[in-house]
This record gives sequence, structure tokens and C-alpha cells, in this order.
Amino acid sequence: MSVSAAGTCIVFVVVGNTVGGLLSGYIVKATGRYKALTIVAACLGCSCYTLVLVRWRGHTGLAEALYVALGGLGMGITQSVTFVHLAASLEPEEMAIAGTSWFLSQSLGVLVSANMFNAVHEVSVTRLMEQALEGNSRKDEIIKGALSSIAYVWSLPEALRFSITQSYVDSLLFTNGLALAFGVISLLLACGLRERSLNT
Repeated sequence: MSVSAAGTCIVFVVVGNTVGGLLSGYIVKATGRYKALTIVAACLGCSCYTLVLVRWRGHTGLAEALYVALGGLGMGITQSVTFVHLAASLEPEEMAIAGTSWFLSQSLGVLVSANMFNAVHEVSVTRLMEQALEGNSRKDEIIKGALSSIAYVWSLPEALRFSITQSYVDSLLFTNGLALAFGVISLLLACGLRERSLNT
């Protein structure tokens, strides 16, 4: 899969997110229930990262790329139902500050998690490259170039390019494994939610 083709995977996430948000809003309005949807959302996220962890091994086709839609769907549902849970748990006069805090915590969570995953990825891919290039006198130069530019990776001889690419693929085990761990924690927390009645 090319770099541009890999970038189109984001479309699947966005579509899944939109569908999840709209669908969960309709279901909550129709049933007045939201705990089961929270659990379903966590399960979708865990399924996404399990499939990616097992199936994304360097030759990802369109079918495998669609796995990320499950994660987007789960995120869309989560964003809707967590706000519903928040609203159902508070008095009307508490909603303004709680809603602001909720949106702030989401932004903070995205910022912290993005940096955490980036750090895990960079450390893991660097160590994997060091192992793959053991004994190569240009190891430090190659690693520096590979971390800074995809074009540099493509300029390498085929054997080196394969080693670097495989290091990138193998590093996904660490980031996706971490994502799966957080997904399992989310699932356990979702199971512990106390559902409150909604005035629908």
C-alpha cells in the first residue's frame, strides 16, 4: 500500500465516526438506553485493534484497511453516549461547567494519547531498526534518515529498504497492542457504568 493509499484509511475512520454518532443518537432517543451502546462501542474498538494487530503485517489491502472503520464507529458511539451519560447524571444547573469540562477532557485526552503513542512508536521503531542494522557501519545515519523521510527509505538498496520497512511494520505491534490494552480498560469501565433513566 502506498503512502497516499494509506492516508485514505482516515476516510474510513471519519465515515465510521459519523455513522456511529448519528446511529447512537437515534437509538438512545428511541430506547432511552445508553449503557449497552457504551459496551458495544468499546467492543468495536477492541475488535478494530485486535484485527489490525493480527492482520496488518505489511501487505494491507482494501479489506484490511476497512478494519479502522470499526474503530471510527466505536469512537462515534462513545462520543455520543458518554455525553448522554453525563447529562443524565447531573442536575440542569451543573451541565454548563460539566459540559465544558467534558469537551476539554476530550481535547486533552487526544493530545496526551497522540504524544504517548508517538513516543512508543518512535522508541520501538528505533530499537527494531538498531537490531535489523546490527553490524552496519552506517547504522546511525540510516536510522536518522529513515525516521525523518520516507523518500530516504525508498532511496536505500532493496535489502536495507526491506529491513527498515519491516521495522516500521513490527513497531505497530507495540502501538496497536497499547491501543488494545486501553480498549479493554474502556470495556471494563463501560460494564461498570450505572445507567440512569432518561426523560425521552
